[in-house]
Amino acid sequence: MFALPLVGIMHFGVAYLADTPAPRALSVGVIDRIAFDRAEIVRRVSRGEVVFVDVTADRCLNC
Repeated sequence: MFALPLVGIMHFGVAYLADTPAPRALSVGVIDRIAFDRAEIVRRVSRGEVVFVDVTADRCLNC
């Protein structure tokens, strides 16, 4: 009694998954670590670079 609806759901699920595009691979690059400098951040952002600022503290247990 439940087999037919289950087969139908599985059929449409497989068709949906087969139709979705595969995720693109992320490009892996080298990350330059530099000392914190506000002016350098502004320069890099103005050039269109992505800037990640790590603001954790060594003495903080949950930072």
